[in-house]
Amino acid sequence: MKHAERIAKTKETIQKSFMSLMAEKGYDRVTVTDIITRSEISRGTFYLHYLDKDDLLQKIEGELLDYIGEHSDLNDHTVLDISPYEAITHTFDWLYENREILRILVSEKGDPYFISKISNLLMYRLRAMTRSPYRANKSAIPREYALDLYVTGYVRMIFDWLSQPLPEEPATFTKYFLASENLTPAELFAMLK
Repeated sequence: MKHAERIAKTKETIQKSFMSLMAEKGYDRVTVTDIITRSEISRGTFYLHYLDKDDLLQKIEGELLDYIGEHSDLNDHTVLDISPYEAITHTFDWLYENREILRILVSEKGDPYFISKISNLLMYRLRAMTRSPYRANKSAIPREYALDLYVTGYVRMIFDWLSQPLPEEPATFTKYFLASENLTPAELFAMLK
């Protein structure tokens, strides 16, 4: 096995061990000793790759946030050279494949700030995507409130989907997601009755 492959495998083992421990014990109760014992590595090997468990968590979340950030611009599909529908489905496929990690991170045993990190990233990306001047005189609410409603609603919807024991397939969820974009709050409320 090549050196780079061995490093990647070691990091993967450490990350998987850490995530399983977090699911069992909660982030606050996991120690570096727990991680190295579960990973069957030396303390030196752990510290070769990570400063501490906080650094490990930041790197795991950083990889996830990088992917989400890179694939959140629904106006720029040139990277994948696909349609907007395919881009959304591709992103939901990736979220579905990584749902166990995401479930743990957003659970009560994970990082209580992770959903906020995702929401803040998406709000930043959405602000950049909506470059046209905001028409305050034609809008009933300030732009920031509109962004907040849009982002938090969809982030919550996505994590509710991923948190189900048997979530729908990504293609099915994509249809629900796209259909929801055309519903007014009044129509959504009427569906609850």
